[in-house]
Formats: sequence, structure tokens, C-alpha cells
Amino acid sequence: MEIKAETMQKSKFKRICVFCGSSQGKKSSYQDAAVDLGNELVIHEFQLIGRF
Repeated sequence: MEIKAETMQKSKFKRICVFCGSSQGKKSSYQDAAVDLGNELVIHEFQLIGRF
């Protein structure tokens, strides 16, 4: 999930809320996408608010 710097705008939002299921699911692509999203949140200094 690479975002090119020249097309990216600075967001005024710095928190994202997610609801997480109780299992990993059947498709490994879901877990891979969650890891990619988590990495992007860290890179862009977002705070994660979750219901786990």
C-alpha cells in the first residue's frame, strides 16, 4: 500500500477507529492487508482506537 508523496495531502485527522473480529479469518490476504495498514498508520503517525 505505497502512497506517492507528491499525490498525498496532509490530513487534519490523526486517529482512526477500527472494530476487530475475534478470529483471523479464512483468507491470509486479510491479515496481510491489516499489517500493511498498521505499517502505514505508524509511518504517518496515526493513533489507532480500537474495539478488540
